[in-house]
Amino acid sequence: MSKSKFLIVCLIVGVILPFRFTITDSVTPRIFYLSYSGVTKKGDYILFKRKHDNISKFSWIKESIKQVTGVSGDTVEERKGEYFINGQSMGMAKPFNGKGQLLVKGATGVIPKGYLYVHGTGKNSLDSRYEAMGWIHENSVIARAIPIW
Repeated sequence: MSKSKFLIVCLIVGVILPFRFTITDSVTPRIFYLSYSGVTKKGDYILFKRKHDNISKFSWIKESIKQVTGVSGDTVEERKGEYFINGQSMGMAKPFNGKGQLLVKGATGVIPKGYLYVHGTGKNSLDSRYEAMGWIHENSVIARAIPIW
């Protein structure tokens, strides 16, 4: 199946059923069931409204799915480009994206009340390691995304 046909099928299924498909390599798994109830906690995947950016090649996408790896009260540190939450590595932040544009590093410090640190499972994920994504306010969360495949 061609990429355009796959995207059309994903769009139709996503509108009819509470499922979402990811089209980027930033998160694996790729198919999620959406749950609109429950409390978001560390380790959950979430669907959230993302702020506009001109950095990613998918900047036209208004929503993203990422994994919550930091919550209010957790400490985010950056050492020589590597990000840590409470001492656990979140991976290296790249200085440039695939288009050669500068990627500004994300915030560090204690995550404030009402905010989440999100991380993609792919090493090239645009996530909270970068200012373009930043920390996600809980009001931006649309649903918990439960991995299917």
